[in-house]
Amino acid sequence: MTATDSNHPHRAEDWPPDLLEQSVRQAELRWLETWVRGPKDVRVSATPVQVGDAAPDHLLQDSDGRWRRMSDFWKTRPVLFVFLRPLGCRCCDQRAARLRWESRVFEPMADLVAVSQADPPRAATFRRRWSLEIPVLCDPDLEAHLGYGLREGTLPEVLFDRPTLRHDRAVGQALIEAGRAAGVRRADNPWILPGEFLVDASGAVRLAYRYQHRCQIPEFELLLRAVEAVVEGR
Repeated sequence: MTATDSNHPHRAEDWPPDLLEQSVRQAELRWLETWVRGPKDVRVSATPVQVGDAAPDHLLQDSDGRWRRMSDFWKTRPVLFVFLRPLGCRCCDQRAARLRWESRVFEPMADLVAVSQADPPRAATFRRRWSLEIPVLCDPDLEAHLGYGLREGTLPEVLFDRPTLRHDRAVGQALIEAGRAAGVRRADNPWILPGEFLVDASGAVRLAYRYQHRCQIPEFELLLRAVEAVVEGR
């Protein structure tokens, strides 16, 4: 699909089941290979985007298959970009549960936009599963993740709550099988740490929150005060 296809969006229920299953299986294989090789890019080579910097403006598909510029979302009011863990991860589910009600609280002041590693069929399924009313963007090549200075976590930062730091193929395959049995499919890059970035209507970053471990979800009050500061011109 190219940018010219943006006038022909798909709803979640329009994605054929076989296309969705193919997408999931490819994402599982990608997860397993990345799991086995372990964290690699645990350092950022340049100074990452900070408060006051111009927000990187990437062109991404949304869950309907439309191409959207990130700047489209901050043209008229602030927007909080929430970079998620791989869809199906326990930490991602915890964040998604909060996004449902946070979007309603923030609605008078700012918009929320989720950014996933998924492609449109899987992102659409995720959005429908959690009844999200916010857009879900797709960044399977991690272009936007890297552009916003997100990195892979070290073994302790990602596996801190597991009984072992092993990440060999046998452990990975066992996790995939356990996930399938529980209806949770392993997918994408398991090592990338999430982040959340508040951008004002001028395109400037006003909050740059990068997780220091995979489940370090920011306090709601932190996000609320950051949005209030932008709205009040502080």
